[in-house]
Amino acid sequence: MNSINLYPNQFVPHFTNGKLGLKPVVRTGSPFEIHYLQQATTMEIGHHEKLCCFQVIWIKKGSGRFMLDMETYQINDNILYFISPGQLHKVEANEMIEGYRINFSPEFLKMSGGMSGLPFATGVTDQKGAAPIIRVGKDIQMEIEVVVKTMMQECENDYPLKSEILMGLLKIFIAYFSRRFETKEPIETQKSEAELFNRFMLSLDNNFVSKKNVADYANEFSVTPNYFSEIIKKVSGFTASHHIKQKIVLEAKRALLCSEITMKEIAFQLGFNDAAHFSKFYKNVTGKNFTEYKKERN
Repeated sequence: MNSINLYPNQFVPHFTNGKLGLKPVVRTGSPFEIHYLQQATTMEIGHHEKLCCFQVIWIKKGSGRFMLDMETYQINDNILYFISPGQLHKVEANEMIEGYRINFSPEFLKMSGGMSGLPFATGVTDQKGAAPIIRVGKDIQMEIEVVVKTMMQECENDYPLKSEILMGLLKIFIAYFSRRFETKEPIETQKSEAELFNRFMLSLDNNFVSKKNVADYANEFSVTPNYFSEIIKKVSGFTASHHIKQKIVLEAKRALLCSEITMKEIAFQLGFNDAAHFSKFYKNVTGKNFTEYKKERN
């Protein structure tokens, strides 16, 4: 089983100097890119990739393993993998991979509009960081491929209103699958409350190193900590404190996949004054010592 590189040279994301708290750097590229995949197993990457963009990988044909953060999934024919910014992933294939890869920036997705309620659109998946994974049924395969091929034609040409057409096609593409996501019981949520939650998650992604208290985020949005916690739990089912703790734990685990740095270095990059404080925090959240988790991953 070999790792394969699904990325063209002009769009290779990576961890910046092995450090957390800094956004991953992406070489100059378009806010929207689509590529046909037909990759042999001899192309190796050897490590996880971390993206600044959203990504959809449609494996039309192939087998192997798809690793996202700490989870591993089997690659099968006609599976869509939805990946959010910041998630680490790696592909190990048993054979030739055929399909499509679509990259688009958060700004491009936002301009497309109409998808703010999707976990994929906000970057909020589940507490393990797992991506939505959907099988493309035979009933819609041809329709979806028409949309994808139209995207490729638009990208290859420089016609007027190119961006607007691509935004519309992306909206159609995601709308096909939005109703297939597993959802919890519907909760009556006002638009302003959902927007506050989305803004919180975006701020958390950017500030988890320096802001570790609910009050920090409540002050940012000019609301009281109690009101803030109440809204976050109403929208997501989890408290704001829970989201903050899980984000820090997730980034610590991601650091182990990206580099060989020590627990002390990880603690410092996550904003802790010393390794002992970080170790205590990690055990309180997960019930397990960080050193034990590190041994399990090796």
